[in-house]
Amino acid sequence: MDVSKAQRLKGLEEENARLKKLLADQMLEAAALRELLSKNGRARRQARCRRAPSGRHEKTPVALETENKPIATRPHVITS
Repeated sequence: MDVSKAQRLKGLEEENARLKKLLADQMLEAAALRELLSKNGRARRQARCRRAPSGRHEKTPVALETENKPIATRPHVITS
């Protein structure tokens, strides 16, 4: 193996190590976000169940605002 190929190989190995570290960081961040979202979802479900003692989920009105002045209310509906 000549010098230029050895230098190229070393550069590729360094880039590979850098990319692996970036991937590991991204995977860790994604796992942390999934955990946070799952905790947040459980907390919201528990709060809704406390608000609606009958076990049914109640719709909470949400104010539509323009320049901090409520102009209308509508039921809060989450769509997928």
